[in-house]
Amino acid sequence: MTGRCFQVWPAPRHVRCGGPDMEGGARGRKDRWNGGGSQPAACVLGSGQNGLGVFRSLGRRGIPVMAVHPDAREVALASRYCRAAVSPPVEDAQAYVQFLMELAGGFAEPPVLIPTSDPTVVVMSEHRDILKERFRFVLPGRDVVTSLINKREFDGLARAHGLPVPQTFFAATAEGIRRKAAEVSYPAAYSGVIAVGATSSTNAVASWSSSASYVALCAPGVLVFSTYKGSSYATFSGTSMATPHVSGVAALVLTTDASASAYGDGDAVWEPSEVKAVLQGTATDIGAAANSCGAGLVDAAAAVA
Repeated sequence: MTGRCFQVWPAPRHVRCGGPDMEGGARGRKDRWNGGGSQPAACVLGSGQNGLGVFRSLGRRGIPVMAVHPDAREVALASRYCRAAVSPPVEDAQAYVQFLMELAGGFAEPPVLIPTSDPTVVVMSEHRDILKERFRFVLPGRDVVTSLINKREFDGLARAHGLPVPQTFFAATAEGIRRKAAEVSYPAAYSGVIAVGATSSTNAVASWSSSASYVALCAPGVLVFSTYKGSSYATFSGTSMATPHVSGVAALVLTTDASASAYGDGDAVWEPSEVKAVLQGTATDIGAAANSCGAGLVDAAAAVA
């Protein structure tokens, strides 16, 4: 660490790190940690981006910070806003907790314990009865922590409380993952998006066009002659060529009287869902499967009629 770390505890794994302005060693930073002082301190478990953000947020407010991390080479430990203690790996929960309990003895009063990762939250939760003897922290019950850490349980918990969460799939096999990956494509699969498939001049759906239940309708997207850079024109294929057709028709719909539309709610304001309903309701059925062309081929004339 080229002179930027200093031992401040009897145990060799305890080190003190400071930024480039830390000439003078540990003594120059005694006012930023309550080792013998009276100001409450924070003990942050973990470093990296999450930990560094906590160091800076607290340090800039004059709160002493002790950073606990298993690797002394972690760059964030050189922050000017923390002192550092190199711990056993968090996976060795027993040694990690023992280390924390010994570390707490160097504080004038119980520090606030702040986890910055799932593993550190789990350790705190499973050993809360011991840790609370020397640290201060607020942590939900073990069952809640488990639900928040486990992705499947977290999804169920959020849905049970009516919270908006992304559509989530839990595949049990590799084949299930491959099958679902073939069905889902973002951003087209998002609920607030009008997904557009691509067709050729013969109204055939392109083989590479998205095929899924979220496809709303289709539009020309094969060998489309369009504007190009340098004030020129070129021919391209793709759903990126089909989507502008639908966007243009949607713009035309917005110029019409919403209150007179059979797809609206009677007021004079077009809602996104109403515009989508117009596009789908007036599309031309070209005999393609619904999951590849949705409601059909976009029809500009019918949409504004």
